[in-house]
Amino acid sequence: MRIGIVAGAFKPYHKGHHRMVEIACKENDVVHVIVSLTDRKRSKQIPVTGAQMEKVWKDHLVHILPENAKDNLALLPPGYAPVRKVYEMLENAAECNSSDVFNIYSDPRDIERYNEKSLSKALSDSFVGTNVFRRPVNMSETANVRGEKMREWMASRDKKSFIDGLPDSLPDSDKESIWYTLVGPDSVSFGAC
Repeated sequence: MRIGIVAGAFKPYHKGHHRMVEIACKENDVVHVIVSLTDRKRSKQIPVTGAQMEKVWKDHLVHILPENAKDNLALLPPGYAPVRKVYEMLENAAECNSSDVFNIYSDPRDIERYNEKSLSKALSDSFVGTNVFRRPVNMSETANVRGEKMREWMASRDKKSFIDGLPDSLPDSDKESIWYTLVGPDSVSFGAC
């Protein structure tokens, strides 16, 4: 069986992430989507909490996942790193002598978290060589949007750009709800106070 793995913080989940999941679903029998629910609080950036994203995932995003990913969504508790979960999955498969092929999907800069040296520390060279493959996914294959831009649009309250960056398959009402969950009310949607 071919098993795809797409892991990340996804704060917030945008159309680039979604297209990567769709690519993984086309190329594999089953796809595991692994999501961090650890709060994202960085200096000079709008915070995105795990509780906010858990609500967004459960209320909106799980419904748009392709069928071969819907049952394999893992919302990790705060403090549990998605990369660690991926390594644990691979270690468990290796211990069971699995013949499954695991394809790890990520953007080209983040795929290095699964470099051959790191994989070989956790797994046998033979398992890495025959069962584990890295699939970098370039922005040219997905969408010209990054998490940094999404958070920038949240901070500047650029609702139109933010909503345009969300997955196309989301209904407009869900996009509005995601905006409200992550950013709060705005004068256009809720009138001036």
